[in-house]
Amino acid sequence: MEGKTEDANQLVGASMGIDPDSPIPHFWQGNIALEERQPARAIAAFDRALELDPTHGFSYLDRALAKQSSNLLSPALMDMDRAAVFLGGDPIEFMVYEKRAFLKSRMGDLAAALQDLDRMVTLEPSRRAQSEPLIREWRRQLGKTR
Repeated sequence: MEGKTEDANQLVGASMGIDPDSPIPHFWQGNIALEERQPARAIAAFDRALELDPTHGFSYLDRALAKQSSNLLSPALMDMDRAAVFLGGDPIEFMVYEKRAFLKSRMGDLAAALQDLDRMVTLEPSRRAQSEPLIREWRRQLGKTR
């Protein structure tokens, strides 16, 4: 694994030299740091990507994951909300709602988590079957039945 991330870091560094104003190498640098379980380094890389392109929805999404792994839950939720705005209409938009649902449940807001999970299965119906057990459990915990 170490060799792979080292190679990836070299490729990212080379691409930064080719196009220093692109957010993409910083985005990948952040993902490498996430893979290496270095959330502070990941956040810094995503911050730089967003300085270069404040509409880069994937950077908001992945920065939210880095913040969540650092227990920065409210800032992570704010990034998830921004990701939902900038990735609206993207084929992977459903992932934002799925990840945000788990974050909201971790924050203790199961009602909001259920709304996001419902939105996720609306956007990606093929995920309904695997999501149903969790939806039923969260509804049970809320005292709701459907």
